[in-house]
Amino acid sequence: MTELLDVAANVVGYTLGRGEQLEAYVVHRVSTAIQVDTHATVRQVSVAEVRGVGVRVIQDERLGYASTSDLDQAALKLTVERARANAAATDRDVAQVLPDAHAGDSIQPAEGLSHVELQQASLSGKVDLVVDLARRVVALDPRVPAIDTAGYYDEMKSVAVASTRGVSSMYQSGYLEIWSDALGEDRHGKAVDDAYQIERSPNDCNVEQIAANAVERTVNLLGRPVSPPDSVRVIFDPAVVADLLHAVGKGLSGGAISSGRSPFASKTGTTIAPPWLQLDDDGTSPLSSAAAAFDDEGLPRRRTRLVKDGVLVGAMHSTVTARAVGDGAAATGNARRSSHKSVPKAAPNCLVLQPTRTREDILSGGGRAIYIQQLTGAGAGINSVTGRIDVGGVGWLLEDGQNVGPISTVAISTSLPAFLQSIRAIGDDTYQSASAPAAVSTVECGSELLNA
Repeated sequence: MTELLDVAANVVGYTLGRGEQLEAYVVHRVSTAIQVDTHATVRQVSVAEVRGVGVRVIQDERLGYASTSDLDQAALKLTVERARANAAATDRDVAQVLPDAHAGDSIQPAEGLSHVELQQASLSGKVDLVVDLARRVVALDPRVPAIDTAGYYDEMKSVAVASTRGVSSMYQSGYLEIWSDALGEDRHGKAVDDAYQIERSPNDCNVEQIAANAVERTVNLLGRPVSPPDSVRVIFDPAVVADLLHAVGKGLSGGAISSGRSPFASKTGTTIAPPWLQLDDDGTSPLSSAAAAFDDEGLPRRRTRLVKDGVLVGAMHSTVTARAVGDGAAATGNARRSSHKSVPKAAPNCLVLQPTRTREDILSGGGRAIYIQQLTGAGAGINSVTGRIDVGGVGWLLEDGQNVGPISTVAISTSLPAFLQSIRAIGDDTYQSASAPAAVSTVECGSELLNA
């Protein structure tokens, strides 16, 4: 860890001074990926290691960026020179500035985001875990005779950030994800769904539970189809909530807010949800695979309140987007990078809706309901810029807490603001999404959502 910070400090030492701002982002990442097929045969095993440095130079409000995977002194110095040359060739942007070291000093960093058992786990042990999962899925129910893929992915990452503005931060994190789909069929048709678990240690993985969840989710979509009734409450599965919250998070990110490319632009201080609803972004949540002590420009992560009592009160900012918005906006520890090859951008860490009821209460209360377990066309059908939602919903009819049959695809044509306004209850079954930067749970909405 300290080796990475030494590299970052060394890069910062190449500054020319004279008002030049220079930042070094250094990362070391080791990841493992495993795939197993329906016969519990290992299809793929890969182990990857990445070391890299990203250099951000700001001079006269001009940004330059360059990166390298070569940590040799000559290569690092050349990377700084390339970033400097890139800065000289770009246009001025008054928002371009590096954060000061004192920003966020009062915030306590996260701990316990890396587990020694993950570092010490053997490759053969990881393979055995996925093979066991694949075998369990196909053994549970005759209606689910096969899988496409059971998979495993883990990542151990060390990051250091240093700058001429006094930033000197480092952290280490690690997580794993294990999952399987389940392919089901009966005389009425076919269905497929999946289940997963995100943990810090392989010893905490419960493959029996993952398999049972995958099979249950697929079986829920089998059987004689029934017609969905009109004007009933709508219950969204956590996997569906993940897609919707991901789009909400994009719309509440600093870049979208500052450019006006968001349905929530200029809405700060207005009511956008029921008066009891609370939405936060928690960058240190132990539930989140993206949790870290610091963000990717070296500022402490924190919990940022976005919606309080139904009122939009905040947004997620990097230093640059906060400066672009102005009006007293400040960085919130939400600077994220896809790799050392990219500049940090404001993005969600882990969106969390505060629970209001148990999942059991939501499912059993209120007579009939449509339970939406999957969305079709979510990739193109949920637009975080305009806020439009035009997707199909796949699920089943719930009656007195029981699944009485799958429903045909339901058209959902609404908007992100309308989704938030329609929420009636948020379940307590919160867990980290594998597809979105959010800790998600079951959400009940009013019937108006399908008629928006």
